[in-house]
Amino acid sequence: LKAHLVAGETYTYESFANSGRILTITANSIDLTTEPGIATVTIALQQLCSNDSDCDDGKYCNGIESCNADGICQSAGSPCGNGYLCFEESDSCSLIAGDASVALTTDNYPGEISWDIKRNFDQEIVLSSPGYSSANTPQPILTVDLVAGEYTFTIRDTYGDGICCSVGTGSYTLTSNENVIAEGGEYGFGEVKYFTIGSDPTLLPTRNPTPNPTTISPTSSPTPAPTPVPTSNPTPVPTSSPTPAPTNILTSSPTPAPTNVPTSSPTHAQTSSPTFAPTPSPTLAPTQSPTT
Repeated sequence: LKAHLVAGETYTYESFANSGRILTITANSIDLTTEPGIATVTIALQQLCSNDSDCDDGKYCNGIESCNADGICQSAGSPCGNGYLCFEESDSCSLIAGDASVALTTDNYPGEISWDIKRNFDQEIVLSSPGYSSANTPQPILTVDLVAGEYTFTIRDTYGDGICCSVGTGSYTLTSNENVIAEGGEYGFGEVKYFTIGSDPTLLPTRNPTPNPTTISPTSSPTPAPTPVPTSNPTPVPTSSPTPAPTNILTSSPTPAPTNVPTSSPTHAQTSSPTFAPTPSPTLAPTQSPTT
């Protein structure tokens, strides 16, 4: 083997078999939780081209590709630029918000050790152990750039005795942005640590970037409000008091009572006692008993 690769790493032959073509070997993923471990690998030999369309592999993160004069495809590089990570699944770029590093010293049985760092939001393994073979030996420190979000670090020992301290004095240290997140060695079959990087990721355009806007601020003020502000009160204030009340409402004292009501005392006072007293009792009483 020419190189030991961790998940996501690529080894490149610049001129495979002196052909002038590039051969790449990429470790897409490595799973050491099974026995034996499983790795997914992509091997690609650069093909000769006659025009630029021959070079487009459909991968966003490879950037714009073109055919040079020797018939070799060339890539302009990642469209994301410095300080960003490229995500092929979403054709997008995210700002690097931090990093994580793993330093490890093996115990007497290095082949039992494995670990990985997983990005929680898509369960992608962003860094993993390469497979150890040297006992009781400090291993190279491995570092990965990370976008903002939550991550899970898992370390395992297939025998269940950790890496310290019954069969050696192994240890590990997980750091992020130079701060120690976790460390130890007495973890039995394994242990899990969670950590968070930065703030929410900043996404760039989902395809090769379009030109920057000509201005950042709006080119003109916002459009007017739906209707203008009234220039005066909606309707004039009344020029005088309201119109008179209906005519059937009294505006003054009631009109005089009907004319057939006496306007004054009777014209003539009541006459005095009767002019003549009643006539006297019958003039003559019967003269005698009725005649027979």
